[in-house]
Amino acid sequence: MSRLIALVVLASVARSAQAQVADPRSAKVDSIFTAMDRTTLPGCAVGVVQDGRFLHRRGYGMADLERGVPLTSETVFYTGSVSKQFTAMSIALLVRDGKLSLDDSARKYLPELPAAGAGITIRHMVHHMSGLREKWDLFLLRGMQNGDLVTQDDVLDLVKMQRDLNFTPGSEQLYNNTAYDLLATIVQRVSGKSIRDFAAERIFGPLGMTRSQYVDDWSLLVPGRAAGHSVTAGKVSLSPAHVETVGSGSVYSTVEDMARWDESFYTGRLGGEALLQLVQTPGKLNDGTQPNYAFGLMVDTWRGLRRVHHGGALAGFRADIMRFPDQHFSAIVLCNLAQVNPQTYAERIAEVYLADKLGPVTPATRTTAAAAPPTEPALTGAAALGAYAGRYRSGELGVLWTVAASDTGLVATVVRGRAVPLKPVSKDNYTADGMAVKFARDGKGKVTALLVTPGRSRNIRFAKDGRTD
Repeated sequence: MSRLIALVVLASVARSAQAQVADPRSAKVDSIFTAMDRTTLPGCAVGVVQDGRFLHRRGYGMADLERGVPLTSETVFYTGSVSKQFTAMSIALLVRDGKLSLDDSARKYLPELPAAGAGITIRHMVHHMSGLREKWDLFLLRGMQNGDLVTQDDVLDLVKMQRDLNFTPGSEQLYNNTAYDLLATIVQRVSGKSIRDFAAERIFGPLGMTRSQYVDDWSLLVPGRAAGHSVTAGKVSLSPAHVETVGSGSVYSTVEDMARWDESFYTGRLGGEALLQLVQTPGKLNDGTQPNYAFGLMVDTWRGLRRVHHGGALAGFRADIMRFPDQHFSAIVLCNLAQVNPQTYAERIAEVYLADKLGPVTPATRTTAAAAPPTEPALTGAAALGAYAGRYRSGELGVLWTVAASDTGLVATVVRGRAVPLKPVSKDNYTADGMAVKFARDGKGKVTALLVTPGRSRNIRFAKDGRTD
C-alpha cells in the first residue's frame, strides 16, 4: 500500500511539474512588450485566450506613475471605442425583446435630429451609414480644448443645431461617434434605464464582468482604474479621458472581464445563435455593397484567417480586442499610453500563437497614382483676395469667423481669437489647420459663404456677413 501511495504522489508531482513548465510562447509575448516592462513608464495589460482559458495574461508597465501602481490583468482601463460593441449589443437585445426595430426611423426616438435626418434608421447608425457629422470635429470647431468635459447633453445640443448631413443615409459608410452616443440615448428612452444600468443588468451581470461598467459621471470612483498618460519629447504627462458621453465610449473594463465577453461569442449566453449572427453581420449600403462593419465590430480577413475585432483610442488610453473565431483564439490589449498601437501588438501576439495557421505576409497593394486633375490658379494679391474678406457665421455651430486679406494671403480669425492662415489650393479652395475650406459663390460670382470640411464632417456652412442662413 505504501508503494502505491508513493507512486500516486510521484505521479502527482510529475503532473504538477509538467503544468509549471513555462510555455515558450509566453516568453515571446514578453519580448513584444520589453520596452514598456519597467517602473518608469505606463504600458499595457495583455490577455491571450484560447478555448475559453488564458494562455498568457500579464501587465507591462505602470497603471499609475504618480502612485507607483503596476499594471495587472485586473487593472481597469478606459476602453474607448471598444465600448461600441456593448452599445450595439444593447440595441440588439432590445431588438430581440421586440422593443424596437433596426429599420425604425431614428427620429421616432430622437426628435432632436435635423429634418435632413428623416431618412436615418437605427440600422444606419449601428453600421456608420447615417451621414451624421462627427461630434469631435464639431466640438473642436466650437473651440473645445483638452480637458474640457464633454457630456451626453452636449452631444444632443450639438445635433439639434445641425441642418445638413454628410451624405444621404445608407449611401456611404463613414465612421461616426455621434451616432453611437445617440444609440445610447435610444437605449435609455426605449428601456427606461440608462445604458449604464441596462448593460449592467443585461450584459455585464450575466457574464460575470464584475469590474466592467459604463462611466457616465466623471466623479464616479472606479477602484483599480489606470491613469491615462502621454509622452511628448520624452516627458510623460497625465492624459485623462475627460468625458461623460456614453455609447461611442466610456466602458471601463479589464483583461479578465474582456475574456468573459469574448467567450460569450462562442457560448451564446446573452441570447443564442441568432443574436450572435446578427451582431457579427456587416451592414449593406443602398447599392447592396457590404462593407466590413457589423455591430461595433469589424469583420474581415487577416493573413488568411477570419477575424472579428475593434480598437479604441481617446486621450491617454488605447485598446484592441481581436478574435479569430475559427481558431477560438483572441488577443486582448489594454493600454494607458497614447503613443502605442494595440492593434499591431494584437497582431504580433497572433503571429506567435497561430504561426502555423497564418497565410504569408503580402506586401501592401500598390496603386499607380492618378494624375492630379487640373486646377484653377489661386487668387493672389490683396485686391483680388478682398472678395473673400468678411464675417462668416455658422448657425450649426454658433461660431463666427472673420477672414481678412493682405498681400501675403488670407487669415481667418476663429474661436478664442486664434489666427489661422488659409493656404491656397486653387481658386476658392484653401486649407486651414488641415481642414478643407471652400468659398461658395452665387450665380453672379459673389462670395456668399465658406464651407469647412474637417475630418469626418463635410461642408459645414458659414454664411458671409454674419448671417445665419
